Amino acid sequence: MSAAGTTGRYDLESVALHEIGHFSGLGHSALGETELREGGGRRVLAAEAVMFPIAFAPGSTVARTLKADDIAGISDIYSNSDFQQNLGSVSGRVTKDGQGVFGAHVVAFDVGRGSLVGSFTLNAQGQFSIAGLSPGPHVLRIEPLDDADVESFFDVSRNVDLDFRATFVDRVVVVPKGGDSGEIAATVVRK
Repeated sequence: MSAAGTTGRYDLESVALHEIGHFSGLGHSALGETELREGGGRRVLAAEAVMFPIAFAPGSTVARTLKADDIAGISDIYSNSDFQQNLGSVSGRVTKDGQGVFGAHVVAFDVGRGSLVGSFTLNAQGQFSIAGLSPGPHVLRIEPLDDADVESFFDVSRNVDLDFRATFVDRVVVVPKGGDSGEIAATVVRK
């Protein structure tokens, strides 16, 4: 392996780190941006997680370094008292037309650190929880997975709602040290 990567070859260390994440219990992260390639497939423009489901171009070593989303996810799975006492979480519910939204991507942007941690609404009530956040102000964005392969994140049998506009929560959410923000209510509207 080359410290700077090898032109035209996928980086084994990056691929191994991603797969170790799966082995350790992490799913894919939707914190990234791609564009369609001529002739099919996608090209990664940016990713804020090693667990993003699409690899960077051959020769790139960007995915050798864990990001805030990866660290929050693995720390939540294998938490200890330091994790629980020094970090915090946000939780809440996403609704549309008075009903819960399943599969909405909820992203917490740490204003002080410039980092992103994401999660999904994982039940019919539209509830979400994002742990492993640094205490302080966060901006929350709710977005559909309309530019992603939904099956990279959810079982094909699940009915993921993609018919809503990306929305910001109407206030900055302060994450308390060692606690939860309290129930955040977010309403999205149809496209």
